Amino acid sequence: PLASDTQQNFCHTCEQSKWMVEDELRQERTSLSGQLLDFINAKLQVIFSFTSINMCHDYLQQLSVLDTEVESFKKASNELLAKEKSFGWPEIPIDLLDSITADLQTHRSLWELCQQVPKMLRQIKKERVVELNVARISHASAAWMEETALYLTKFDAKMKCYQLTAELHQQLQQIVDLIPVLQVWTNPHVRERHWTKAFQILGKESDPEPANMLFSTLYDWRPSGYSMKSQFEALNDIINNDYLLEDAVESMQLEWSSYSFSVRAFGTSGTFYVQTMQEAT
Repeated sequence: PLASDTQQNFCHTCEQSKWMVEDELRQERTSLSGQLLDFINAKLQVIFSFTSINMCHDYLQQLSVLDTEVESFKKASNELLAKEKSFGWPEIPIDLLDSITADLQTHRSLWELCQQVPKMLRQIKKERVVELNVARISHASAAWMEETALYLTKFDAKMKCYQLTAELHQQLQQIVDLIPVLQVWTNPHVRERHWTKAFQILGKESDPEPANMLFSTLYDWRPSGYSMKSQFEALNDIINNDYLLEDAVESMQLEWSSYSFSVRAFGTSGTFYVQTMQEAT
């Protein structure tokens, strides 16, 4: 009987200890969630209120500081999950931490774009249009536009970062609208008649030296709209087709350059015709 009572007391003590540890784990999870909420209210809301692209450097510095704090939360979360697993509890991730991590990554990517897009614009505005790498500009702008469009679906329209993203998206749209124009300007087969047509589409007076025009000039003109885009795409096709015809004619002239023909006057009419081989002999 004494051994039985001791065993019962031991089992009861173990149950109490297990209950106390489980209660501590619940409290630890609740405490961690509370800390994350405080983190959101005290830190993230301030950071997310940045609205100027000029604040980008400071913003990224703040994000680096927040990353360090988030890493400490992740460490605490992993330790908590390991303890819960040792008690046979199902693994339940801390959704709030995952949400914070995703939000920080989204905002970091946004602010990196806020550096990259103006930097690209500053660089290409100084260059002559004919020297631009249009394919690279087109690829980068399209990818960034897709990225900003995704951010616009994630942010609430009332958030300040939404307006910043919309502004960035609009800048990229202006560059994308210019791509058909740039393709004409950088086409190596463009001729004087094509330049004339290009300026007519733009509604501008012809430039005597269009090849020396800077990208900043075209960008400031803000050509846009489906009609203008389609007209420049059609003009670029015309330039390429004209070149193919010119090249074919030049090849034909070269091929026939070794041939000679005899011509003969048709009476006194002033008209001449090519003699047949029989007439020539």
